[in-house]
Amino acid sequence: MCAMMVAVSMTGCGLGIFMSAPEREKEPAPQTQEVQQEDTTAAQEEKTEAATEETTADYVALEDGTYSTNFVTENEDGMAYIKSIEFTEDGVILEASLVKVHNIDWSDAEDMECNKYFIPTGASTSYISGGGEQDPIPFERSEFDSYLQGAMSSGLGLSFKIENGVATEIGIWS
Repeated sequence: MCAMMVAVSMTGCGLGIFMSAPEREKEPAPQTQEVQQEDTTAAQEEKTEAATEETTADYVALEDGTYSTNFVTENEDGMAYIKSIEFTEDGVILEASLVKVHNIDWSDAEDMECNKYFIPTGASTSYISGGGEQDPIPFERSEFDSYLQGAMSSGLGLSFKIENGVATEIGIWS
């Protein structure tokens, strides 16, 4: 009887060697746990992908190119303007009028009406700010989000470049 009590108490400490064969068979094998983890990861990726598709369906898609707008909250003298801007996990939601810049000299800039746009971002998206002849200052995404919120109604410019459907650069300029 003493041996049986020792086996029971040691099993509670995680020493399964004292368990009977039927009890050991109830524990999942490490390989089973890995498969369960992979299934969970795949399910999470599917949820994220579905959420992205749902998010982007509510907004006007932007083609690859360079875009610009201004941190003013209403149309002042025909300027492109921003009504709202918000970072999400996978991009930026921007309610604004935009200018699509085709040439560096803006000779054939295309005005775009005020809409809600979704700008996908990724790990390689750079966040910068600059003005004048100074070199642009790089920001971490979280810092840039805070800086961006403080720029509302400042009159500063916002530009972003989209390549292969993802923003490669988002910048605030004076």
